[in-house]
Amino acid sequence: MIITLLAGCSVGITIPGEPGEVVGKVLIRQGSMLDLQAEDVLLAATNEDPYGFEPLPYAEVEIVGARTWDTKRTNAEGHYRFGGLPPGTYTITVRHEALRFEVKREKVRVYSGRTTEVPSIHTGIGHYIVIGIDRYQDGTTSDGAVEAAEAVFNKLFRQNRLAGMGRLLLNNRRDVNRGIYPARKSEIKAAVEEAIKMASSEADYLVIYFAGVAKMDYLRPWDASGQYGNIITDGELESWVKGFPGNVTLIIDGSYAGSWADDPILEPLAFRKSRYTLLGAAQWNEVASYDWVWGQRVFTYFLLQGLEDGNADLRRPYGEITASELYDYIYEEMWYYFDAFTEPDSHEPAFHEGEFGDTVIFRY
Repeated sequence: MIITLLAGCSVGITIPGEPGEVVGKVLIRQGSMLDLQAEDVLLAATNEDPYGFEPLPYAEVEIVGARTWDTKRTNAEGHYRFGGLPPGTYTITVRHEALRFEVKREKVRVYSGRTTEVPSIHTGIGHYIVIGIDRYQDGTTSDGAVEAAEAVFNKLFRQNRLAGMGRLLLNNRRDVNRGIYPARKSEIKAAVEEAIKMASSEADYLVIYFAGVAKMDYLRPWDASGQYGNIITDGELESWVKGFPGNVTLIIDGSYAGSWADDPILEPLAFRKSRYTLLGAAQWNEVASYDWVWGQRVFTYFLLQGLEDGNADLRRPYGEITASELYDYIYEEMWYYFDAFTEPDSHEPAFHEGEFGDTVIFRY
C-alpha cells in the first residue's frame, strides 16, 4: 500500500477576516475495491487521475480545527470541498470500508480568503510474508508452527493499522481465495520477489516471519529433502531480499535462530548487516520450545501478547510498536517464564538491531 498526499496551494486575493476553503480528491489503486487487504490511496488536488488510479466515491472526509469540525462525502469523481473555514491549522482524515486504515493529513493550513489544496507527504508501506510448516513432505514435524503462523498473520497483518500487503504460506496448502500459498522453497522465493516488485521506495519495509524447522544457518521449507537438500540458507535468503529497496526485519521462531546474525562457528553472518533486523526465538546454540499447556510455541506466544493491546509499546502513547520494543517485551516475558533462564529447556530470544530496529512494524 502506498499512501501519497499530493499537494500545492492556489493563491487568490487575500481579504482579511474572510474564511478559507480546502479542496481535494481521493483516489484508490484500480482493482483495490475487490481486494480489501491491499490498497494504494492518493489524496490529490490534480485534475487528471494518475495512471493506475480511480476515484474513490462516497468516502468520509473529516476536517477538524480549533473551532471547526465537519464531515463530507466524496462525490462520484472522488472530489471533496470544505468551505467557510476560519483561518487556522486543520487535520483531514479519510475513511472508507475499502480501506484497512485511516488516511490522515495533519497541519493543513487554511488562510483567509484562500483555497488550500491538500499538502503532500509520502510514507512507506509494509510487506508481510508469514510462513508456517508443522509437517514436512518427508514426515518431519514442527509442533504448532501452522497455528503460530496463522495467529501471527492475523495479528501482524490483518489487524495491523499500518498500510501493508501480506502473503501467508502454510505446508503444502493452496487456497488463493483465502490468500494461502504452499510453503515450498520456490513459493517463498516468489513471495519475496513479489514484494520487491511491489515496493516503491526506500521507505517501504519487509517483514518475514518463519515458524518451522530451523537449523544452524538455514531454514527448511516444506519440500526440503534429507538433512541439507533444498534448504534455504541464511546467505541464500539474504541474496533474495537484498534487492528490496527498504529495510528488512526477519522473525524466526525456530531453533538456532541467532545463528543468522551471531554464529561464532559458521560464517558469513548474512543478516548481521546494518539494513537488517533479526528477531529470533533462540540463540545460535539453543533449541526453541513448545508449551503443551498453552498449545503454542513459547516465543510466538509472547510475540502475540506483545502485539495484543499494545503491550510491547514501551514508548507510549504513540500506538506503534517497533522490532526493538517487541524484543524487549519478549525478552522480559521469557526471562520470567524460564525462571531467569535457569531451567534446563530455557532459551533466550536473539536480536540484531542494525540501523532499523526502531522501524514501526505494527500500529494498533
